[in-house]
Amino acid sequence: MITMVTIFHLVLDRFRAVVASACIPANFRSRLTALVSLLILTVVSVACAEAVDKVARLRNVLREVRFVAYTPTDFAVVNGQPKSASAARIGQDLARLHSTFRVLITYSCANGVEQVPAVAVRLGYRALILGVWDPASKTEVDTAVALRGVIQAW
Repeated sequence: MITMVTIFHLVLDRFRAVVASACIPANFRSRLTALVSLLILTVVSVACAEAVDKVARLRNVLREVRFVAYTPTDFAVVNGQPKSASAARIGQDLARLHSTFRVLITYSCANGVEQVPAVAVRLGYRALILGVWDPASKTEVDTAVALRGVIQAW
């Protein structure tokens, strides 16, 4: 794992190599190295603090927001043939789930399930994780790609 100290030393070592190859007097070289060390440490500290902040926000969201895996109740496979889900039924299902859950996870983007993002946006869901049931289906993969970003997650 790369830590703040590792990053600091990598950058400082590279800086020292550049300074050593330049025509800079030795007394000025040590002062310049000290100044650059402080600068590198400040930049690395800020970057690490921002990363820690993002991880903390994600932990808060995961602690406060409930996820649910969802397949429309009227989707079915009969005699090997899929029966598509309807937007009306998806709306009813998601309205019922919204009282408890704020994030949806689907297992597919085909057979009517591709309508879930539009309904979820209308009902105020915070995020959606789209699944692809058949990665060999160009249509399903293209649909999943086209639907990304429909819900702008927190």
